[in-house]
Amino acid sequence: LDMGHFVGAPFLLEEFLEGREYSIEGYVDRGQPHVTAVTEKQLGGAPYFVEMGHVVEAALGEKERQSLVSYVEQVALAIDLGLGVFHAEARMTQRGPVLIEINCRLGGDRIPRLVELTQGLSLAATMIRSYCRMENPAKADPLWERRGIAGVRFLSLDGGEQIGIADGVEEVRAMPGCDEVELYFQEGY
Repeated sequence: LDMGHFVGAPFLLEEFLEGREYSIEGYVDRGQPHVTAVTEKQLGGAPYFVEMGHVVEAALGEKERQSLVSYVEQVALAIDLGLGVFHAEARMTQRGPVLIEINCRLGGDRIPRLVELTQGLSLAATMIRSYCRMENPAKADPLWERRGIAGVRFLSLDGGEQIGIADGVEEVRAMPGCDEVELYFQEGY
């Protein structure tokens, strides 16, 4: 069973990893991976660890951040990612970073927008430039100046609850620094 639904008789044995989980966004240019941002994930509880939010740039010490960035860049080199953007997920365990996944794709849950707000770098444009074999920005580019932090948060209800109305949305939209607010529900559901 997965989240209460039957998915079949075969099973997969996985290791339980203790530690904070991060997404690592980057791109490969001329065979060299470049990490652009590290995202701290806000997860729901075990055993599903549903992603409930993301914060870019993750609040990591320089040593821990460098360990994570270096590890993901080494993985990208080892599996010969040769082109485009990548999205990796890893946990920082007591023995160091452990890869959960790495894919040649943009991250989900508005992470590319958070990277653009904090780094000034469009991962979508970077992906297109890469596929068209155009030059991508170097880390010395002024676009890489840090512009603060950005985050996204998803809200959920415990089973059986219903949403009546969403109060305070306009007040949140009017707050300084708020880029967007979206509601993905129908009242009463």
